[in-house]
Amino acid sequence: MNEAYMYVIAVLFPACAALLLFQRNPFHAIVLRGALGALAALFQALLGAADVALTEALVGTLLSITVYAIAARSSLALKLGLICDEDSDACPLPITLLRMLRQAIAAKYLRLEILTFADRAALLEALKNGAIHIGSLNEVGDTGDPDEQFCMLECAHASLVKLLEKLVPDESISFRTAPDSVKGELPK
Repeated sequence: MNEAYMYVIAVLFPACAALLLFQRNPFHAIVLRGALGALAALFQALLGAADVALTEALVGTLLSITVYAIAARSSLALKLGLICDEDSDACPLPITLLRMLRQAIAAKYLRLEILTFADRAALLEALKNGAIHIGSLNEVGDTGDPDEQFCMLECAHASLVKLLEKLVPDESISFRTAPDSVKGELPK
């Protein structure tokens, strides 16, 4: 009877591993990694190695997918810095532009985090230090028209400018490399 289960697991194990290799969404890959670990633990339990199965289930599956999920969640954020007054609810970027930027980066499984700064100097310092990836130097009231559909965004990395120009073909958002920015490739 155990042999039938082993054959099923023997087929599911390489199929799950192949799906894991070709997965583009990092969160789906984490789920598949958990399934792969659970299959390995089940297979080891059926072979009579209960101690190895328990170790695989706890460390190889539970702990590793938790660490992977935390790492993926924290590293897949694109941080946008805006100059805003703390007292004001007004945003220097039109909502349609923010929505367009969010949709564009979602294709790369990124999420947009918005950080606010009191003045240009603080925003440029954060851009230089890598605390944010993109900075909007538009301030509330810069143009007089809050619905103006043009924005210049400064990026910390030259390769980020190229990526965002591909993702956001709309000409209402312009990207450029910030002064004193990092030239070359994004860190891996």
